[in-house]
Amino acid sequence: YFIPIGQYDLYMIGTQECGASIETSIVMNFTGAWERSLIARFEAKQYQRIESSYLTAMHSILFVRNELAIHLSHVEKSYVPTGFADVIGNKGGLGISFNLGRTSFLFISSHFHAFQDKVELRNSDYHKIEKKLPMRREKNAAKEYCSSRFDRVFWAGDLNYRCLNNRAVADTLLRENNIGPLLNNEQLIQQMRQKKVFEGYQEAEIKFRPTYKFDVGSNTYDTSEKLRVPSWTDRILWRPNPHIECIRYDSTPSIRTSDHKPVYAIFRVIALKEDEEARNKRLNEVRQSTA
Repeated sequence: YFIPIGQYDLYMIGTQECGASIETSIVMNFTGAWERSLIARFEAKQYQRIESSYLTAMHSILFVRNELAIHLSHVEKSYVPTGFADVIGNKGGLGISFNLGRTSFLFISSHFHAFQDKVELRNSDYHKIEKKLPMRREKNAAKEYCSSRFDRVFWAGDLNYRCLNNRAVADTLLRENNIGPLLNNEQLIQQMRQKKVFEGYQEAEIKFRPTYKFDVGSNTYDTSEKLRVPSWTDRILWRPNPHIECIRYDSTPSIRTSDHKPVYAIFRVIALKEDEEARNKRLNEVRQSTA
């Protein structure tokens, strides 16, 4: 089990097409077994689920150490489909937000449109999710993008941006462990530089090999007739803040059950503590509402 449970205070786990294809997931939810397995493993290590959400073949869940749960409040979740007619959830995003002490957090997990030439659709996916996620909108009506309404914001998922090299060039560069030229021709980096997507977000330096597309069960890049160009489709970004430090950003090549390699990031984040009077007032309100 590759998730190092017990080392960190807070975990966000986002998956896309985990357990079933998009087509199958449209008619049946296959995320239940995955979620139950995660909950059992985390509860055994003294964590509890903050919230979870799913949309078709996307799933997102957050866990926190038991001793920090008393400081949680204002937990919300929502989703935005961006598939056909913005109704079908084969593509889209999931948002989960909460307060930890006096600090508000937003975690977004998403799956953008595929294929190398669909970069404009991917950009559109981002903007639709930002504009349509409703959390905290009532008190911040002037702030159109959901992420602008929170103190700490993290975004992860299969964003599906591709490298624009041809396959032969990519293979040669990867044999030489020279990923620089591939990153120079990578769509998300280019689109962010042009301020067309994820404006105001940051990504740590990529030092790992492309995470897509592999022959399932191996570390061999696509040998099918399509010979897809290896790409960093799976990414993690955050809104820069003096109280957020990314201390590691990497992939997990040992996982071979998918045509993607999981990507993870480890952050050191400071949250502001509630004063005791405000915390006691909030807890009393919770007790009264559940009595």
